Amino acid sequence: MNLSPELTDNIEFGTSANIKGLYLNATVFARRTNNEITAVRDVQQSLINNVLQQVISTTYLNVGHQDAYGLNLFGNGTLFGKLQLGGGLDIYHVNLTNNNVNPIYSASNSGWVLGGRIMSSLSLSNGWGFQLFGGGRGNQVQLQGQQSAMYFYSLGMRKEFNNKKASLGLAAENIFNHPFTQHSELSSPILTQMTQTSYYNAGVRLTFSYKLGKMSFDAPQKRRKSVENDDIKSGDNGGDNNGPQQQQAAPASGGRTGGGRGRP
Repeated sequence: MNLSPELTDNIEFGTSANIKGLYLNATVFARRTNNEITAVRDVQQSLINNVLQQVISTTYLNVGHQDAYGLNLFGNGTLFGKLQLGGGLDIYHVNLTNNNVNPIYSASNSGWVLGGRIMSSLSLSNGWGFQLFGGGRGNQVQLQGQQSAMYFYSLGMRKEFNNKKASLGLAAENIFNHPFTQHSELSSPILTQMTQTSYYNAGVRLTFSYKLGKMSFDAPQKRRKSVENDDIKSGDNGGDNNGPQQQQAAPASGGRTGGGRGRP
């Protein structure tokens, strides 16, 4: 299978602002992707256990183009000096077409997609802290159908010790929807297919960290050396020698180093 690269033309305009410690950003965009690589399903005959059966074959092809336009919103800020909040919202419209001249395989689809995420962090006294992260996406538009919504989240807490040199953390991910189930619907002139996929991605982890010493990337200071020009006679250049001068070293060849007192 030979696939050509996707080529995308994109234009966007964004603006941001800080309002009393609250950062806000908004971006509108429009893009077109040619040679869109998309999963395409077809019905074929295949010999299975010496029996000729109809099977659904899935492959990836460069099919037509994808147009999308939408809006991204993002913001974060701190409340009461302890609670940090951040989040974003994505909403866009997508249009897919494969430009196939054969009506059996010709397909197109369009619709709105909504997604978002939220992050929060709470710092308390005595080194305690709590974190929450979550996000999701609505129904995903596909060339021959759609995929159901998905979401994910994580909860965490930590305790710092020994003047914040050591910390102990506990985090859990997707523990209340185990397994997470996602549905897909496929419809075309030659087949209809419905699938259900279960994701076993729940987990709990315990972490411990400790800071050893202090890391510094400061460049070492070079020691400055004084150069005594003992061969300079008193009174050269119309001046007196008042002790050793801070000068650059003389060239490797040539005569004496000239000058009495250092001049600019």
